[in-house]
Amino acid sequence: WRVSSSFLFEPEDFEFETETEIDEKFDPASLLYDPLTNDIFSETPEEPINPLTITSERLDFISSNSIYKTCPTPISGFDRMWVAAVDAPIFDTIAGTFNNYGVEFCENVADVDYVRSPSSTTSTIEEIASAKAHRVFEATNLPTVADRTSFEISVSKAGSTIAPSNSAYFFDDLLTPEVDQICEVLKPFSLPDRVTRYKTVLCYYDGEIELFAYGECEVDMIFSNSNRAFISHSHACDYLSDMLSGVGFLDMEFKTWAKKKEEIGSEESSSSRSGSAAKRLASRVLKDGVVTSDGFLSLSKFIGGSNVDVSLLDECAKELSRFYENSRITKIVCGQQRIILASLVAKYLNVPLDIGGDNKEIGNILLVDEFLGTGGKEKELIRVVKGNGGDVIGAAFAVEEGKLQGRETLNLFSSDLVIKTLCVITSTTEGIIEVA
Repeated sequence: WRVSSSFLFEPEDFEFETETEIDEKFDPASLLYDPLTNDIFSETPEEPINPLTITSERLDFISSNSIYKTCPTPISGFDRMWVAAVDAPIFDTIAGTFNNYGVEFCENVADVDYVRSPSSTTSTIEEIASAKAHRVFEATNLPTVADRTSFEISVSKAGSTIAPSNSAYFFDDLLTPEVDQICEVLKPFSLPDRVTRYKTVLCYYDGEIELFAYGECEVDMIFSNSNRAFISHSHACDYLSDMLSGVGFLDMEFKTWAKKKEEIGSEESSSSRSGSAAKRLASRVLKDGVVTSDGFLSLSKFIGGSNVDVSLLDECAKELSRFYENSRITKIVCGQQRIILASLVAKYLNVPLDIGGDNKEIGNILLVDEFLGTGGKEKELIRVVKGNGGDVIGAAFAVEEGKLQGRETLNLFSSDLVIKTLCVITSTTEGIIEVA
């Protein structure tokens, strides 16, 4: 092993002569168990399982507002939306593994904690992970993956000449600061190969199926620190993906989403370049678009002025609505000035139109405008919608002036926003309009 750890204490804070003193410092009532009876890992507890109370400010907010993104972004190519409740440092491992099976995680609710009932002194890591998964599912109604990792230090091996120990230590939460602390403190009292053990359980729950997957890693004391939990967590993650992709469960297939993503991207490119509405729009921009003396583009002859080509906008709306028809859009939002295209898209998607986004928004919101310039107005509109509880998942435009970098502005503000444009103006140099 390569040893690379940082400890959460100063070594001089902990000076011990015997392991008995260590037990007193680290509260043996909560850390010790009898390795001969194996009480901690008993598979069939003699007493009824005591319920755990799950606490989370984020889940309280979700429950009280009844909002959540429930479907994957179409252009991502993913076909499943889940939520995680795992330790923040290892969320990337979970997301990376299940992304390969077409799963998109809308969020990791990392502040989930638990409180035992007064009559309970211990809970297994399975009980804790299960309680977390059930509580997050209850709030989001999305399939949930929750975790818990325990840490154990075994008794010293027989024949130790350094400091014989009859104690073993157990933590049901790897994130507690004492894990790294007690490892460092015990090293002078232990043989280098005294065994430490990291055990991770992942719980999957979707309202019908509940599965547990395990990963375990044993590390000699001299190399032990909390970073080793990444190994047990990785094993549990691989095992859970194998279980869920098996016949009889979710029948997920490895990287089938990649082909779908490629097909969707190809379809988007094709429709934006060769769709009938896109072709007609590009032709009209080249014919009637005007570059003013100060370098601005004017499309007032058919969009945004007193002369509006409603027939053209109707074709554009129909093409844009086809792109978002599987996105479960619940409302169209537009600015105060240009509402014709937005109203037509709302008609084809059969959803309400909100002008200004000032109403309480619930569900998946699509922002629609005839023209994308710098993106400043759209950015502020997204901010208003989010402030009212909406989730803006897409932005649709008839014409985009590429040099103004409105797309880049919106992507920086909302990285998962799916932007669709029918005609992109690439240059207006010397008054000559060029389109892609």
